[in-house]
Amino acid sequence: MVHTGTAFVRLAEREGAGLRVILRDVPRGREQAVRAARPVGADGLHSAVRAMLHPGEGPPLWNGIRMWRGVTEWHPVLGGRVVAVAGSNAAAKLVVYPISRAAEERGRALLNWVAEVRFPRTRRHAMAGPADWNRSGRLSDVLPYYAGWRVGDLDVPALLASTRHILEYPMVDRDPLPHWGRGPVTLLGDAAHPMYPVGSNGGSQAVLDARVLARCLAYTSPDREAGLRAYEEVRREAANALVTAHRDMPAERVLQTVAERAPDGFARVEDVLTPSELADLSAAYRRTTGVDAAELNSRGSWGVG
Repeated sequence: MVHTGTAFVRLAEREGAGLRVILRDVPRGREQAVRAARPVGADGLHSAVRAMLHPGEGPPLWNGIRMWRGVTEWHPVLGGRVVAVAGSNAAAKLVVYPISRAAEERGRALLNWVAEVRFPRTRRHAMAGPADWNRSGRLSDVLPYYAGWRVGDLDVPALLASTRHILEYPMVDRDPLPHWGRGPVTLLGDAAHPMYPVGSNGGSQAVLDARVLARCLAYTSPDREAGLRAYEEVRREAANALVTAHRDMPAERVLQTVAERAPDGFARVEDVLTPSELADLSAAYRRTTGVDAAELNSRGSWGVG
């Protein structure tokens, strides 16, 4: 059974082979009880299940960067299927890339853009509101940081100004946990390992969690608690390592180096970085994000059969 529009409140007493889970009907404000054999907290950054399992942790940790995001239809940038990265998050950074084949077929580009601005330590006490992925942002807040910016044939201020709906949120994560669950309860996705959105790993790691969890439960049935512990044994260390790595991504260090060496821009990255530096960057990024094709293809399947 699927219960929509509800939020986790607490676990009640055991009931037979499972647990009674108390949910709140968000629109009506009423509580209801449901049975669950093995509750999995996949309730995101502000996970109530995580707070129950790890009380006193506090709010997410902010690194001083505010992020604005938007989607705008535009002309193809730099020829089309290109991910453009400008600046560095030591000060201000912009990432732009197309996300629509339909727009491409019409000779246009639906561009997703992300603007990152680092604030001085003296101003970091004010996170500009809670970490809410759905909070609307204001053009007047982000535009001044990109005045005069051009990325090839892209007029950045014009792109930002043409965006109808801007979102704003802080770049936050949480410290890695020594264990995710306890007894018949565990965590998954951002509830278990929220990380900075700088390596394109947040959603994909949740998918990996779910895949491994399903496999471990299948192979340890009917001892489901053993399955939960096996799942954590496979996933927790790997996911925690990514949380830590995202706080110091090699790509961000290189972007800062490029910004320092070529403050007025450049035509060829090879004129700014040595071949050795470019090779080291590529290798470090593959190791951190797990996108090395040969290494992935050498792994065993997580399927059940």
